[in-house]
Amino acid sequence: MLTDSLLRVNPTLKTVHAARNSLNPAERGLYAPVARRDVLSSQLVKLSEQYSNLENTLASLQVQTLGSYLLQMETDGRYDER
Repeated sequence: MLTDSLLRVNPTLKTVHAARNSLNPAERGLYAPVARRDVLSSQLVKLSEQYSNLENTLASLQVQTLGSYLLQMETDGRYDER
């Protein structure tokens, strides 16, 4: 099992790290998919960061909205902390 896993991983590692002219045809065939995977991974990281920032902004707006609502209730005399 371990040998099989190593045999599967080794061409991918060579594709990424070895000089392009030292690769056999099968390893060269992996270059484009590995490069695409790397580009997509980078885009995923950026989108994840943007999503986290949006979640934080939403949470802040929810806190502000709740604070405004409670302040309005206090002002109108409808809120009692008992």
